[in-house]
Order: sequence, then C-alpha cells, then structure tokens
Amino acid sequence: MKKLSNHIILSGITVSMLFSPLMALPSGGKFTHGTSGSITSGNGHMQINGNGTNSVIQWGGGFSIGKGESVNFNGSNKNYLNIAHGTSKSTIEGVLNAKGNNVFLINPNGVIITKTGTINANRFVASTSSMGDEDIQKFAKMQKFDDGLTFSPVFKPQKAGNVVNMGNINANDVLLIGNKVLLYGTFDIKSKTFNQIAALDKDKKTNIYLVGNETHADIATLNNIDKLHITAKDEGSLYLGATGYYYNPSSFKSFNYKQQDYDNALDETGSKIEVKHNNEKFLNNKFIGISSDVDWWHFAKGWNENKSDFSKNIEYRLTNNINFKGNQGKGEEGKDWQNYANYCIDGLGCTSMMIGDNKNPFTKTFDGQGFTLKNINIEANNKNYVGIFGNLSNGANIKNFNVDYMNGNVKANTTNYILYTGGVVGLIEQDAKVEDIVLKNINEIIGNGKDYAYVGGFVGDIVDVANFDSLPMIKKGKKYELPSIQSSKFKNITILNINGIQAKSEEASKVGGFSGAVYSSSLSQNSRYDFNNIFLNHIGYIGAVTDKASAKSGGFVGEIINVYKKNETPTYNSFTDISLNDIGLIQSYNKGTYDHYLNSSHDFEQDDSFASGFAASASGNYFAGITLNNIKTIQSISKDKAELSYSSGFTAISGSNYFHNIILNNIGEIIAEGTGHNKDGATIATGFVGMYNPFDDFYNIYIFYTPQSKITAFQLEKIAVTGYFDIGANDKNQKTHENIFMWAPKNFLQGKHSPHIKFSVREYSDQTQAYKEYKQKLLEYSNKQFLKDNHNYLTFALNEKKDELKEALELDLNAILNKEAMLFKDDSFQSSIENYAINDIASQYYKFYISSLDDMLKEKDYKQMSEDEKIDFVSKYFLKDNENNKEEALKIVQSLEFIDAYQENGLKGANKEKIYQNETFEKLLDNTANVISKKDFIFALLKKDLKDFLDKSIILTNQLQEIKTKIQENEREYNALASSENIDFKKINILAENISKLNQQQKDIVSQLDISPIKNKIEYTISKGGFEIIGDVKQDIYTPKLAQLALQHAKKEIPWTELQPSTPVKKEIPWTELQPSTPVKKEKSKKDLPFIENNIYLSTSDNLKSDGGLVIKKIRKEKDVDKAVTRKRAVTCIVNDGFKTMNPCVVSDI
Repeated sequence: MKKLSNHIILSGITVSMLFSPLMALPSGGKFTHGTSGSITSGNGHMQINGNGTNSVIQWGGGFSIGKGESVNFNGSNKNYLNIAHGTSKSTIEGVLNAKGNNVFLINPNGVIITKTGTINANRFVASTSSMGDEDIQKFAKMQKFDDGLTFSPVFKPQKAGNVVNMGNINANDVLLIGNKVLLYGTFDIKSKTFNQIAALDKDKKTNIYLVGNETHADIATLNNIDKLHITAKDEGSLYLGATGYYYNPSSFKSFNYKQQDYDNALDETGSKIEVKHNNEKFLNNKFIGISSDVDWWHFAKGWNENKSDFSKNIEYRLTNNINFKGNQGKGEEGKDWQNYANYCIDGLGCTSMMIGDNKNPFTKTFDGQGFTLKNINIEANNKNYVGIFGNLSNGANIKNFNVDYMNGNVKANTTNYILYTGGVVGLIEQDAKVEDIVLKNINEIIGNGKDYAYVGGFVGDIVDVANFDSLPMIKKGKKYELPSIQSSKFKNITILNINGIQAKSEEASKVGGFSGAVYSSSLSQNSRYDFNNIFLNHIGYIGAVTDKASAKSGGFVGEIINVYKKNETPTYNSFTDISLNDIGLIQSYNKGTYDHYLNSSHDFEQDDSFASGFAASASGNYFAGITLNNIKTIQSISKDKAELSYSSGFTAISGSNYFHNIILNNIGEIIAEGTGHNKDGATIATGFVGMYNPFDDFYNIYIFYTPQSKITAFQLEKIAVTGYFDIGANDKNQKTHENIFMWAPKNFLQGKHSPHIKFSVREYSDQTQAYKEYKQKLLEYSNKQFLKDNHNYLTFALNEKKDELKEALELDLNAILNKEAMLFKDDSFQSSIENYAINDIASQYYKFYISSLDDMLKEKDYKQMSEDEKIDFVSKYFLKDNENNKEEALKIVQSLEFIDAYQENGLKGANKEKIYQNETFEKLLDNTANVISKKDFIFALLKKDLKDFLDKSIILTNQLQEIKTKIQENEREYNALASSENIDFKKINILAENISKLNQQQKDIVSQLDISPIKNKIEYTISKGGFEIIGDVKQDIYTPKLAQLALQHAKKEIPWTELQPSTPVKKEIPWTELQPSTPVKKEKSKKDLPFIENNIYLSTSDNLKSDGGLVIKKIRKEKDVDKAVTRKRAVTCIVNDGFKTMNPCVVSDI
C-alpha cells in the first residue's frame, strides 16, 4: 500500500460538478416482499409512507436526491429498506429525512453523499453489496422496530462499489459498507462550517461502523461520537485536517477507534466468511494534516491564538504542496499577491501565517512529508519573530519539507527591542529538532531591527533560552535553581539560491547564511547543539550593518557563543559535514556612530565588525568535515568610532574550538578595513582564523588559494595585520597545529604568515596541476572521512538533501467517486423484479368498460399524475370489478413505475464491461421491455383504435337511425298503397326498391359496428390474469312489415280464378313488355293486361328494367306453375337470388 499522509486529494475538480444524476428524486419506487405503502412527490419533495413497521422499496430508476430536493420517510418507529436498481450510483445532494426511523440504502454501483447532502435518521445504513431475496425477506418479516437497529446487510468484498460521505449525517447509528469507504471532510468558507456525522438526538452519541476493503476517514467529520468501529480488510487510515480540527478540536479523540471483524460476509461463491480487520496496514495517523492555504490559515490562527486544545496536539503534517500566492510582492497586496505575514482569505479574514511567537512558540512536531511550501512573500511590520515559523521552542520538531519562495522576499521591520528573521524560522530555542529541509529561491532576507537584529538564511537566532523568566525554578534542597535544558539538533538541510541576506540595527546585527547566531548557556551543559549534513549553495550577499556596537557576518553563522560553568569540563557544540558553496560577498559593516569603549556601562567595551567564511566569532565548538568552496569576497568594515575590523577565511575570533578536516577551496578576497580607533583597535585579515586562544586545536586543514585570491588589511591610524592562516601562532601552541596544507601561487604568502608554525606550503605556477595535487592530498589524508566530489566541489558531507518535487499520492477522490462497479448476476435482484414488479402486473385480471373511454381520455396525462391519482385511474378504469381494487391498483402503479424507470436507468446503454453476467440482465430487460411494450400497445389501442371506433360508431349509429327512419317512411307509404283500391304498381315498385337499398345499407353499417377485431387485438387470458373489454355498440336491423297487395281493388272486373296446378300454361301466350310511360287503362281489352294467367306476377332481376318498369314474362313450364302456392285474393312473389332491389313482395330476409 502506498503510504498515506492524511488527506484525500480532489485533483482540482469541484466535487459538486462530478454529479449529474438523471433523476432529481428517486424513481420507480415499488413496495415488495409483502410490504406496502405510498409514494408521492411534488415540487421536488417526495413523501414515502410505509403501511407497516418494515418496508422494502425497490427503485427501478435508482435512488438519488438532487440539490434542493428532499425525500421524507414518514411515520415513526419504522424500518425502510431501499434497493436501487440500474447502473447509476446513489447520489445524495439534497436531504433525506427519516426523523426517528431507520433507513437502509443498497446500491451495488455506489453511494455518494455530496457536500450539500444531508441525512437525518435514527439509523442510517448504506451498502454496495447486493442482498439476496432471502435476506430481503428476513428484513420484511422483522417483528419489531428495534430489530432494525441490529440488522446488518451482507458484505461482499469482491464488489467494487464505493461509499463516500462529504455531507452531513445526523443519526444515532451509522453503518457504511463498500469496497472503499471514505469519510471526506469539506469546509464551507462562507458559513465557516465543516461537514459532520453527529447524533440525531442531542442527548445521544453516534456509533459509527465502517466496513470495507479500504476505509479512510477524516475524523474532523465525527462530532462527539460514542465510538468508531472499523473493519478494513486490506488497508485504511484515519486522519485529521487543520481546518476540521479548528472547528472540531474534540475530534482528535476519535483516533482511538475500535478495530472489529465483520462476520456477515460472503465470498465469490456465496460461502459465508468472516472479514478480519487488517491492523498492520491500517494507518492510524494521530496528527493534524495541512493540505491548503486554508488549512494553514487555521493552523496558524489556532496555534497563535492558543485556541482550545490546539497546542496540545502532538503532531502536524503537510499532506499536499501549498501555494501561498506571494508572487514576489508585485502589484497590489491582497489583490495581486498575498502577504504571508498578513494573509487574507475571503470569508475568513486576515491572520499572520507565521507559526509561533514569544507567547505561544511552536512546541510540537511538524512533518512536511516531502511536500513543498511555495510562492511565499513576507513583509512583516513590528513583528519580532519572522519566518515560516516565528518561534520554535521546548522540543519542537520540524522536518521533511521544502520551501520554495519562488524569488519572493522576507522583509521585516520593527521598532521593538529585538528582531529575529529567517527564511524558515525566526527564533529556535530549547531542544528543537530540525531536519530534512530544503530552502530555496529567495530574493532577499532583510531584517531591520531597532536595537538587535538576528538574521539568517534559515533561522534568525538559535538559543537555549531566550527568556530565562519563562523557565520554571527547580527546588534542590533549600535552594531553587534553573532546570537543565537540551540544545537543538539540525541535520540534512540544504539552502539554495538566495540573492541577499542582511541584518541591520542600531546596536548589534548578526547574520549568517544559515543562522544569525548560536547561543548555548550553562543550562545546556550536558547537551550541546549538533549541526550535521548541511549544504548552503549560491548565496549572493550576506551582510551585517550596525550603527554602533557590533556587526558580525559569517557564511554559515554570524556568532557562536558557548557558555559553560566554571571549573567544569566544557561540552562542545558540534558542526560536522557542512558545505558552503558559491557565495558572492560576506560583509560586516559598523558605522561606529557611538563609542562604547568610553561608556563602560554598556555591554560592549569595543565596537567591532567581523566577517568570516564560516563563523565571524566562535567559542566552544567542534568543527569537522567542513568545506568552503568559491567564496568571492569576505570583508569587514569599521568606520568612525568602531575599534575592531576582522576578516578571515573561516572564523575571525576563536576560543576553545576544534577544527578537524576543514577545506577552504578557491577563496577570493579577504579584506579587513578598520579605523584603529582607541588603544586596542585592530584590523586583521587572515586566511583561516584571526584571533584564537591556546585551547584551539587545528588538524587536517586544507586551503587552496587561486591566482585571484587576496588577503588585505588596512586602517587609518595603525598598521593592519594579515596572515595566510592566522596571526597568533607561536611556540606555545605549536602542538595544536597539525597537518595544515596550503597551495598558493608563488609570492602570495610572503609576509603573511607566522614564523613559528611550520606549515606544509605548496607554491605553484600551474594552477591546474596544483589543483590535482591538492585533491590527491585531500583524498590521501581524509579517505576515512568520506570525502567526495559533490557538484565538482570537494565535501565531507554525506548526502545533500534534495528538493524533489512531491505530488500528493494519496487516495484520489475523483477516482473513488467515478469508479464504475462491475455488476454481477446477484446484483440484478432478479427475483424481486420477476416475482413482484412483473408478476404483480401479469397476474391481474383487467376489465375495461368502453363506456368509460371518454372519461378516461379526459383525465390528465398519466405521467403527470401523482401516485394517488394513478391509483384512482387504474382502479376506476381497469379494476372496477376487482375486490380491494385500490390495493391492487397500488401494486400495479408501482410496478409500472418501477419497470419504466428500470428501462430508462442506464441498463439499455450500459457498457458491456460493466455487466459481467450480461444474459441475466438481458433477460430482465427483455421481460420488462415486453411488459412496457404490452402496456403501451394496449394504451395505444384504447386511445387510438377504440377511440376512433367509438367516435365512428356514433356517426354510424346516427346514420343507421336515419336509415331506419327512411325505411319506416317507405314502409308506411308502401303499406298504404298496397291496401288502396287503386294500386300504383310503378310507385309500389319504387318503394320496394328503396326499402331494399336501405336494408342493405343497414346491414353494411351494422357490420361496421362490430368491436370484436379490436377486442381480439387486446384481450388475452392466462392462468393468473387477463384483459377484457366490456361493452358493445351493436345495433339491430329494422325489419319492415309490408302489407299484401289488394289486387281486387286494382281490377274489379277481373274475377278471381283459383290456380289449378293441373292446368298447363299455354305456350302461345306471348311476353308483353309493360312500358312505364303507358298508363294501364281500365278500358283496355283483357288480352292487353300484363298478367293473365291465374293472377300471378313472376318477376326476376332480369325482368326489372332500370327505369323502374317491369318486364312481365310468361311461365314457360307447367311444372313451374305447379310449384306455386296461391290464395284467393292474394299475390305471391317469387324472387330469384340475383334480385337486389325491392319489388312488390315481402322479402324473406327482411
């Protein structure tokens, strides 16, 4: 597992933009497994009411809540199990309200609660492990509400869905189960609030359970909880951010979590397993993490103002690179750049980002974890402690980070007594530890103090005790003494690229490439400073300027003072494996405006100006493995009343120091410019050391002078002194000098050395050859000291600290949020869909009354109806005759909602790689699609075909009625004529023909009023249900009753003769055609009558003329006459099958 610092990185994407749920509210809700209830929604708010204690709700369209929306689980003491179907994660951006109810949310794709999301419930459970039908049934059959307090869903470690909370959960009990479970802290600057998990009831404390392959939690999100229980199968971590800690300092105690195994788990085969907590790979990071300038702002403000328990925490850590927006101080402050000393954040205000001061020095651990603080610009006014950290004290430890000013500045001005200014720290005191730090790219570090100014590239000043009054007195017998203290330690530090470092004050200015000064008191007698493996490279200028007393500047440190008790063996500070390279100018400058020598009441007897390649003055130290390469100029300047001006290659003033294995390579000019003021005034310039005492020890010193090297000293009143090594060696301390080697151009050393010391001097003409010999000699004498060539410089330092850029490698929140989980067969919830959603629809017997179609079509769009309106709709129009039709309608409505949503929830277009066992999902999609298709087909037929049929039937019925009316009118007229004395045969025939035509029209219309074709399309019957259309528009055909023709009234003079079947028809009677235009006259002879034999009319379609005339034909065969049946005074009509119009007969099919 990659080492986790403490923070989850968002990779620059706003969280709220990651989520675009298809539905603003859950969709396709269906109560299953014997539970029932209602779901209504409107205006972005959903109301869910379960009828029993337990409710199982399947959500075909998934379960998400949009921002500004809410879902309310109503009732009291109820358990709601929600199962989200489809391929979408459950994203809660709005509010889930359950009050005192227990809510369970199962979604194999993942559950995300965004920073705007809120959960209110008695118990909230979210899981990405699918539940089997048996477990769902167990939930549905729970006996009482309290059973929901202990019901825990199964955990399937092979599942990939994640659970992330970035919002607020108010619940008395929380259980989150997933592949990766993450409690992520989010801070709202405007409201100054931090998302949290807290108890719903104020008198209770939340119990939280996290179960997953990985579990990570920002414990700032835990507010006054009872206990945090964690099961992390593979790995995990707990961490706390500075912002969260600022607003919830009590959260730190949540690091005391309870590791717990989870026994309700299944493997890939479905076998029961117990998941063990992996304590070895779980990082319980008991520290406060800092990942942004907002975090640092709270860190600084909380510490400096001593907020609550802020200073009691043991450790702070960087968890990401931080950009402080200094921008080199260019433009308008606050707009174009931020001032680290007065850093302003919209919504929060302004504060100094410098950690610690004299009242609240930083005393804990700061671990940068390899990250970088960058783009810094400091402009501090009237601040005494200036740096990234103002003041370290009492065991403080800062380590493992980089500082890149990106050419910004550190500028400090104060009218107060003293000023401490450094690139990293202002003042370090009392047992601090500083290690593994890279500082680089500073334009200028300038400290302007009133009386005293301590300025360094890294730290302004290092002391054991800055304020003795702050130390507690320890009673020893009858006396009280100050306690012993530990000195600070420094190692693995690199400083790169500083254009200038300057200290300026009226009284004393101390400046160094690393520190302005180092002071150790007798209180740290048993523990001295330790400086090891430190590099300073590329510093343009190191300068101390003072008006009066003392100006000291050194390549590493301005001044080192080690005070120890009288008559006790001194303990030495240790400076080892230190390399200074490429320094332009080291300069001290005393203006000499005041003569302290004449005013002995002051601390200073002589006013000085000391400049040296390493330390301007030093006492009580062990120097070993130190190299100085390429220092162009070392210069001390004393003016006016300043007495002393010393300039040396390593140290100007030495007392009781050990110098072992020291290299000075390519030192340019060493210049001392003095006044010689007063009797003890002196001006000295030396190659290595100026003044020293008999207790100093020099061993293995190597100096290489180039042709450009110069050692110069001059003053106005007295002779200045120079020396290529020192000026004070004599016979008495000759034994303290051993193995001192120098290489110099010819004539360079003349007049610049003590005659009492024998040095190994190599004068050369060929610089290249001489340098080879010089390096060979170094390797010969110093092989055991691990001398090596570093950046073409010889150095004893073991390893230069690199400033490798580190990016946050912790869990990527985006990756977690965007993770697409693979769906398996058990994630399909196949049984629930088939047994409840599909079966509840298929097993119903539906009846639709066509008489209700108009009313149904007047209803509003079904999709726009509420659930209650849909229930009324289905029960009224399709389940009218069913018992409990409202309950049955509820099932159907919810099933249809579920299936519609299920089809639209991403399954149809899902990537094949997302669904492992695709055939199961394809079958479900086919089955649900068939239901939808059948539903849509039926509704389409009802709304279109049936509607069109009924609309047409109204028209046809009206037409039919008109036809019947016309038939009746013709019938009445016909019957009137048939019974009249004078029958008008022409008119009779016309009426008969009209009646025949109208009758056919009747038959055509009645055939069009047959609804069976539509019924045949819709109706079905299966074993458990069916669909039937009730009602008809069938109409009866009107049958007219036509009277018999009274022929006796037509021709009275013709006697009625009974037809004798035996009488043959005379063949000689010719056919005579009756012309309609020729009226039948009574006076015509008998032979002209159209019908002669036996009063019988025989008529066929062939005999009926198109103009309405009749063709009377004689019966040609006697047998045809024999078949006729006659009555007295009556007419019998015989019509062949082809006759299509009415005739004066009663048609048999009317």
